[in-house]
Amino acid sequence: MKTLYGLVLILGAMPWARVAVAAPEAAESLQEIVVTAQKRAENLQDVPIAISTVSGDKLAAAGASSITALADVTPGLQMATTQGSLAPRIRGVGSNLPNVENSVAMYVDGIYIATPSASLLSLNNIAQVETLKGPQGTLFGRNATGGALLIQTREPTQELTSHVDVGYGNYNTTTVNAYVADGLTPAVAADFGVHISHQGDGYGKNLFTGSDVYQTNLDLAMRSKWVFRPTDADTIHLIFDYTRRDGSAASVDYLPAGTYPSTSLYPTNTTLAPRPYDINTDADPTDSLTASGVSARIDHEMSWAKLASITAYRQQLFTERFDIDATPACCLLVPVPFPPFSIVATLPVQNPVSRDRQVSQELQLLSPDQLSRLTWVTGLYYFHDYENEVSSFSQVTTNSYSGFGETHIEVLPATHLTLGLRYTDEERALSVNSGYYTQPEPPGSTVPPVTARPTTWFSQLTYRAGIDHKFDNGTLIYASRNLGFKSGGYNSTQPGLPNFEPEKLNSYEAGIKSEFLEHKVRVNAAAFHYRYTNIQMTKLTSNNQLQEYNGPPATSYGADFDVEALVSQGLTLTLGGSYIHDRFTADTPTVQWNVPNPPDPGGSNSFFASARGNRLPDTPDWTVNLGLTYVLPTSSGDWTFDGNYLHNSGWFGEPDNQLRQPAYNTLSASVYWHLQNGPYTIGLWGRNLSDERVYTAVSGNAVSGLSQYSPPRTYGIKFSADF
Repeated sequence: MKTLYGLVLILGAMPWARVAVAAPEAAESLQEIVVTAQKRAENLQDVPIAISTVSGDKLAAAGASSITALADVTPGLQMATTQGSLAPRIRGVGSNLPNVENSVAMYVDGIYIATPSASLLSLNNIAQVETLKGPQGTLFGRNATGGALLIQTREPTQELTSHVDVGYGNYNTTTVNAYVADGLTPAVAADFGVHISHQGDGYGKNLFTGSDVYQTNLDLAMRSKWVFRPTDADTIHLIFDYTRRDGSAASVDYLPAGTYPSTSLYPTNTTLAPRPYDINTDADPTDSLTASGVSARIDHEMSWAKLASITAYRQQLFTERFDIDATPACCLLVPVPFPPFSIVATLPVQNPVSRDRQVSQELQLLSPDQLSRLTWVTGLYYFHDYENEVSSFSQVTTNSYSGFGETHIEVLPATHLTLGLRYTDEERALSVNSGYYTQPEPPGSTVPPVTARPTTWFSQLTYRAGIDHKFDNGTLIYASRNLGFKSGGYNSTQPGLPNFEPEKLNSYEAGIKSEFLEHKVRVNAAAFHYRYTNIQMTKLTSNNQLQEYNGPPATSYGADFDVEALVSQGLTLTLGGSYIHDRFTADTPTVQWNVPNPPDPGGSNSFFASARGNRLPDTPDWTVNLGLTYVLPTSSGDWTFDGNYLHNSGWFGEPDNQLRQPAYNTLSASVYWHLQNGPYTIGLWGRNLSDERVYTAVSGNAVSGLSQYSPPRTYGIKFSADF
């Protein structure tokens, strides 16, 4: 730890003071936003896809340190977390099983991140994040029924640049970020970025043990990118990254409001935690993630096309520990009807351990940039994943093969037709070793037997078809139909349970993108209609384990929009909104209901019943975000004020619509002073200043309910230097 802190302090103290940083010039129009949603760099306003973007600088100014902060500024995006894993949802489409790939695909520098625990990224060296809304069935088709998050990190420059910032916040939190880039030779540039933080005090306490909980003892992320340009036609990117996260931030042991522990627990618990973030269990929760990866991208330009090869390897180890009953109880009283008595069964503390290794290879062939009437991209994609659930003695191997192509044809002046196809053939295999059969039976249930299963294949043809027209004033209108597909799989943490089938999403979308008042106002909006079938959902089993299963179909429709306005040379306003009307539309398959019981007998009455007419989980009717950035020049330096307000109308945690997150409003703000003609900045930031209590996950079961909370009010001071 001391070595890492010393490293970043040395980076900040290097003699680069000869480089002066001038105050930024006042903008006279909105900056062009470049996105890669169609596998090539394009102006956001020219791409007929609903996309929201946010820069890494904007997130850093708000004091955001986690990828979950995207939900504050992205209409239609929910960033739930559960048991140390990320569970994003776009327009109500997503999944939340910690060991199953998300329905919203995440790519970092073009590399697919398969595991939800590794997707819970710290914001390190981020240039921009693109949120692609709706199924990405063609170009980013890997399980992207809900959409995709494309994260771009900074590109190293030939000129020596560096950044270092040191911050201190409440809960005794220390954070250091550092970045340095330089040209090593005229043909080679490299960078190195590091993020490290330590939270000395938890958001809450374990009343039983006295330990801090909801605490991140260590959050370390390192990344290095090397760019080689051996010829004018060739570019090679080598990227290395390493992540280590330890603490108890994934605590799920708080009993949700309105729920009570079962009176069958022994000894009976009568002391509930008095407030969120406090827990009362006989086992301290812990979680730990170690992840690393390396990738190589080779780009070669020819006269008739551009060729790209992207190769990547990633691995991770994730462990956690939690109390399945969320109380100090050690045992469960299991009644025996005749003669009437109760068996005292020991409640085990859960210690899931999972390892994952993934290999991917993508080949792309793209039309040259100078073509305008006909552009195209085609490619092949291979993905291999080996998931080892150590604690349940099971292994799942995945091999996925796909070919894709998409073209944009100018059929009339300024009118383009988009046609895209992707075929996916995916093999999954489950194996279980003998250790599974020797496990003790969980209280009140039996270990399900494992029957031999043949290798399962999932195959699907997905597509995109659309039309767009660009008017002389630059306004783009478009309409499209898309089919998204997410592969099925196994419940690897409980391999005796049935596997789940693929889900599909049919999407119809129409949108508009426009800029006016001399590019001072940008308005992008889209309306959509979804038909969602074989939805992959989760439930809690009798021993408090998450299980994935297929639920009933659903229909949803709505709209979202992004507005950005340069009101004056120093004031920029942003406004975003999302409306979603979503309902399950069939009685079968049934879903699990967990209806909370009163204090006696406590727990929940669990059964299966129809969800027709119910809302999808984690899907608010409305979200609205309003932001502003104001730059005030003074003789001593520039003052920058940032603020963001978010309203969320609330959502249900499960398809039974029993446990609900009420509507909430959060406010984040920051103020920074940039030294005149100097590299130094100092400022204050605050997140969730309204101190709202917001679930990131909430669920019920027969023994007790479980919930997890996003951070309370946090604030701090930050000093930074750019050279």
